[in-house]
Amino acid sequence: MFLPRLPMGILMLHFGKLSHNLLPTRTALTSKGYSGDLNCCVCSESVETLEHLFRDCSIAKDILGAPPFSLPSSPLTWKEWLLDRASNLSTSLFDKLLVLLWSFWKNRNEKLWKNQSQTSPRLVASSMAWYEEYLQANKPCTIATSVQQKASKLWLALG
Repeated sequence: MFLPRLPMGILMLHFGKLSHNLLPTRTALTSKGYSGDLNCCVCSESVETLEHLFRDCSIAKDILGAPPFSLPSSPLTWKEWLLDRASNLSTSLFDKLLVLLWSFWKNRNEKLWKNQSQTSPRLVASSMAWYEEYLQANKPCTIATSVQQKASKLWLALG
């Protein structure tokens, strides 16, 4: 069964790993003894680092360079770039960015392990569908609130 509350916690864990360069990209794995291909498994255009995979890879540029993000190229380090986005984007837009970054990582892993990847439009569509499902599942329940208010009033009247 899908639990809509669980993935947002995973996203925050993912954000922590992103901001501290802890995800096992090919470059990061070299410090653990990895000696295989270092090129990005999504585009094969550059060495797979966090900066490349989440900001400079062709699929990331395609998605993050378009509205509503329209994020320009940046000379900032990866951590500075991510923290800048956290500070300057609205909460809703930053949440969407985190969902997309998580989807980039999932897409990278699908390509690496199953040789399957999504196109940019499909990746955006599936990410935003998940985000909307999350929002719907976590909307405050007005019926329960109304019932709780009536119960409180009744309790006070009886007390």
